[in-house]
Amino acid sequence: MGFFYLMRSGTPILDNVAPGYGRPAGHVGLAPNRGDLAVPAWAGVEARRLYPGWRCTGTFDVSGGWYDAGDYGKYVTSGAIAVWQLLGTLDLLRRADSSPLIRTFADAIRSECRWQLDWLMRMQVPAGDPLSGLVFHRVHGAQWSPMPGWPHQDPTERVLHRLSTAAALHLAAVAAQGARLFRATDPGYTRTLLEAARTAYQAARRHPHLIAPDDHARFGGGPYADDELEDDFYWAAVELWLTTDEEFYRQEVLSSAQHTAEAFDPAGFDFDRVTTPARLDLALAGSHLADHDQVVDSVRQGADRLLEVQSQQPWGQPYAPSEGWHWGSNGRILNNLMVLAVAQLVSGAPRYADAVASGMDYLLGRNALGQSYITGYGTDFTCHQRTRQFGRDLDQALPPPPRGALAGGANSQPAPDFPTIRGCWAFHLNAVTSMNPPPRSPMTSVFAGTHLWFGSLPT
Repeated sequence: MGFFYLMRSGTPILDNVAPGYGRPAGHVGLAPNRGDLAVPAWAGVEARRLYPGWRCTGTFDVSGGWYDAGDYGKYVTSGAIAVWQLLGTLDLLRRADSSPLIRTFADAIRSECRWQLDWLMRMQVPAGDPLSGLVFHRVHGAQWSPMPGWPHQDPTERVLHRLSTAAALHLAAVAAQGARLFRATDPGYTRTLLEAARTAYQAARRHPHLIAPDDHARFGGGPYADDELEDDFYWAAVELWLTTDEEFYRQEVLSSAQHTAEAFDPAGFDFDRVTTPARLDLALAGSHLADHDQVVDSVRQGADRLLEVQSQQPWGQPYAPSEGWHWGSNGRILNNLMVLAVAQLVSGAPRYADAVASGMDYLLGRNALGQSYITGYGTDFTCHQRTRQFGRDLDQALPPPPRGALAGGANSQPAPDFPTIRGCWAFHLNAVTSMNPPPRSPMTSVFAGTHLWFGSLPT
């Protein structure tokens, strides 16, 4: 949880809260950058080529939220998946005992979720605009920020990339989920979240084909491209139905082909494959759905397939995609562990909990390197991650990566087609990749928190 606080944008990081990691607020309108308080839409020749016909005037306050990775971009779709997982953790704590420790931890998660949800809602276009209700896909520098360096020293011009249907649907999903989980503690905030969720969902229905294109990360940030949105509509409808219990959203859920589609791939889910999050939440919270038993059965069947995969692996991880290991594989493994955990919650079968523990053993060192992928945990752990603000390998005045940062892990597929720079390239939410790794360690990447992951590309 502490890593999320360190990745906050637009606020000072207090040294008495995070000793050794204090810094001024980043991107708040002070030189050398203009910050995120009044950000224009990206313009120019390349913007017109990538987003033909799109023009957007004025500036927008998109301050706050979490920096995505080792750079200082902020992305709606990956950011939504991350806050969905934290909100899910909050939901699990509600089911636990009400001890002081549990309440304190729940308060910490609630605060972190609100920080990100507030930013997501700032990315939504206000009423009065022809595209009101839609959501900007991302905000970051027009060029990649220098390496290393603090966020308040970032000299790049911040710009907003075009609105996307996927971004609107991801906001709709997590704002609806947030409304459900803040209802008992903050009714006013619940109403704000639910209004944003409804507005975003209707805007996405009016503009269902605004696709975020893949620009191969050539313009200062990652693309988070996704051109298949049926699963995004399904996820948003599920969360809105679970929160409102309204017939309109129930019909949207039941009429979607995703409702009966196979939701669980051993390769794991991610920001561009969100049928799984929808199915998991339906299994946990949708007991009044007529086909809830079938939903639960689908989770157990998906988990059983992961058990079979896990049983065939020498290191005991529930992940072995036939097409090869993905860039940021540890994130995929963690997402599969979530499926197993939910299967345990809905069935009570101990074999699923045992499988989660075995998967964690892999991350903590029972792997081909014999190295813990979690910084600060174990006798030999990853500690040279590629990042700007934790860039001690390049600048001794900067702090090292903190305890709890998780390396992205091995990959056997070609890395994404990013521009190469000296060292390696990195990408994805609240994650930072390795540079100058110690002997016998491959270039790995850091995954922070729950979903956040990514990988590296040597030049």
